[in-house]
Amino acid sequence: MSVNKREVVRIIKAGASDEAQKNALLALAGDKPSLWDGLDEEDVLGVLITQLEKGTDTIQQLVDQAVERKVQLAWPPSKRSRTGYEAYSTLRTQDCDEVKLWNTEVRDAQVSCRNVAIEDVLGACLPQRRLLPDLRYLQLLLANPKYMPTEIGNLIAMRLKRAHSPHTDVELPYHPITLALFQYAALGQQGLAFFPEEYSVGDSAREDLRCHILGKPLEPSEIKVKEIRPSPDDPDGIHNNKEGLGKIYKCVKFKYLDDRPSPVTSLGVLATRCEAVWLFEYLWHKEECNGNTEWQLKHCHVAPRFSAPEFPAGQLAATLNLKLLEEQRGLIGLSEFMLWANHNHAAPPQGFRWLTQYSERLAEKHQLPITPLVLRLADPQAQLLTLENALIIGQGHRSLVVRLTPDDSHVIKISSTLNTNREHNMHAKVDSSACQHLRTAVPGLRGVVEGAGEDLSFVGLQLFCSGGISKAHVSADSSKTMYIEQAVCALSCLHACGVLHRDIKPDNMLIHEACGLVLNDYDVSCERSDSEACSKQVGTPGFRSPRLDALHSQGRYEMQDDWLALGLSFAYLTDLYLVSGSVDTKVNALKSLKAQRWCPESLRIQLKHAMKP
Repeated sequence: MSVNKREVVRIIKAGASDEAQKNALLALAGDKPSLWDGLDEEDVLGVLITQLEKGTDTIQQLVDQAVERKVQLAWPPSKRSRTGYEAYSTLRTQDCDEVKLWNTEVRDAQVSCRNVAIEDVLGACLPQRRLLPDLRYLQLLLANPKYMPTEIGNLIAMRLKRAHSPHTDVELPYHPITLALFQYAALGQQGLAFFPEEYSVGDSAREDLRCHILGKPLEPSEIKVKEIRPSPDDPDGIHNNKEGLGKIYKCVKFKYLDDRPSPVTSLGVLATRCEAVWLFEYLWHKEECNGNTEWQLKHCHVAPRFSAPEFPAGQLAATLNLKLLEEQRGLIGLSEFMLWANHNHAAPPQGFRWLTQYSERLAEKHQLPITPLVLRLADPQAQLLTLENALIIGQGHRSLVVRLTPDDSHVIKISSTLNTNREHNMHAKVDSSACQHLRTAVPGLRGVVEGAGEDLSFVGLQLFCSGGISKAHVSADSSKTMYIEQAVCALSCLHACGVLHRDIKPDNMLIHEACGLVLNDYDVSCERSDSEACSKQVGTPGFRSPRLDALHSQGRYEMQDDWLALGLSFAYLTDLYLVSGSVDTKVNALKSLKAQRWCPESLRIQLKHAMKP
């Protein structure tokens, strides 16, 4: 029975459920009943429709080949790429559906699939390097302006598009924020790096993230738009998430095993963007099956999910206010979303620590050399100083302060090379003032940090301080006066050296047992003569000068702004000010501070001049 191909295509386009379409397609394939042995009718239709869309004439030959390969799984009529915003592309018919592949070869074959403790996946015996996740997370925070605007913009666009098209699961080619988390969690490990998928039209076996070992992709991971929770039928939630786990199963089996010696353990991650993350381990064995040697999955172990609060970007992905975005997206800058996305944590959340340990587990598995954490001093003759056992003293969004040994009288401040150089230059101008209330640098203790990626440097600082000034330190009127006078002395000396601090706040005023209050942290300071630096707005919004707030941060930073920030800091410490961005609230707090009998005349005078219109 001959059928005109154009007529078949016309019938196909008329509707998938049309009986005429089915009959025409079957007629196209010929009238040999034996041809369909091992395939059901749905399989045949899938092959024929897909090949017709590609304009293939050799339908009979293709179906014969499919039967000969004993392909038992049904192909969707036209499986489409759901990745990215590019035009959808038809996938090759030999790329079988991962859900049916999982159901057939894992679920129905009763492969052992169960939840395990996260230590069972990451390795209970793997030593945890205490400072490593903190240094890598600091790198991520310092790099924020470089990568976050685009990623946050993509995330917003994706969420808005999905909100307007509730029946369409649109996802990015890879989720950039998740990719950044993986990349920074492995920063500094030689021979190991995470990359996005390599987009390839017509390839359905594409993982969203891949770990490269010595330049070769070996450990795939997957990102899905949504997560399906455990159910009574699937209390572990593993088979419910077969779309993601099945995709990795397919990628590993058809792309990553090859001629590797049996057994093979695959380690990977299934992420639903940043909203939930599962770590999994697949164990593969080569076995004889019907005279052929095939790879068989022996077990699938999945560590229970850890969710959004464990990640710095999870809060944004989970709570994005779409209505607010639509109403005010022209008014809200991306910097606001950057704050929501990753500035909620100065210390790495547990999820990032687990990802760091995951990268360490991969390095151990593939026998990669571990790069030690060390300080390399600027003096080439000096010995390396180990960071592996350092104790964290202070942690912020721009720096990490550690103590190498419990007996050290100094500390090490680690930040970006740019920030460290700026701080070093400020100390070179200020340290000669011999003011005991200004922290000084340790001569010669300066260099670079190795083992946690590039662009981290350090400077040594005198005086180990137990912490910043708190409300408990100024509970008595006499202590209020004493500490304010010490702060006024420190800031006056700083200004006398021609330096503006630009980030006065309680956290940057430390308490030393012998020296009292010590003004600290010059990594955003600048010289008064540096017009370009003074025009850039830095510092902490809650303690920023109300004069600059009134100018909408467009004014030049002046000495008076340091004094106003100092006044707000002590107004907060003495319960005269609740941290706010309101100009009126800040001004009223400063007026109230000046009126207190314990406020020294030295600060009153400075605030009076600073608050003049």
